[in-house]
Amino acid sequence: LKIMDNTKTTAVESTAKISYQFTAVPTKLMMLLDNNCRSMLFTLIQLSSCYANEDGYFFRSNSDLQAESNLSKNLVIVTIDTLYTNGIVDVKCSGNKCKKIANYYKLNFDKILEYENISLEDTKNPDNKITTLKYKNSDYVPSYKTAKETATKTAKETATDTAKSEHQKPQKVNTNIDSINL
Repeated sequence: LKIMDNTKTTAVESTAKISYQFTAVPTKLMMLLDNNCRSMLFTLIQLSSCYANEDGYFFRSNSDLQAESNLSKNLVIVTIDTLYTNGIVDVKCSGNKCKKIANYYKLNFDKILEYENISLEDTKNPDNKITTLKYKNSDYVPSYKTAKETATKTAKETATDTAKSEHQKPQKVNTNIDSINL
């Protein structure tokens, strides 16, 4: 017991000597992620701790994330999609300016805490592992982009349908008794 107390004291004294901020990471969730997703989540956690607004969102281009996470362009997109589909991060697409896709990100701390509540033994179970989505085919589109497009299309279709119904001319009804089929 005394040895443990000395080790704790030494660790506390050592961290007090470090002059920069540590980034806290969810240990059990990190154990569940493959290396690519782990790198991206660490990057997003670090950026969130520095840049998140009052709503928890922060802005980053994919090229910035590529540089900060040491992942390729395609891996940035697919790892964000993997984290998105697992509910760990929320993504608001803000467009494609100068071929640099820029998005707003928000960590879902409630979902992260759910992962932290699993046992250490469960982190070793291969069925619980979170691996990067398959993206090698040329027609891969991240789900956070299709969700935005679907929402945009639905909103446009609803507006179009409403406009059509408001401006739709009443149908002509033939009241000629001779034209009625009996």
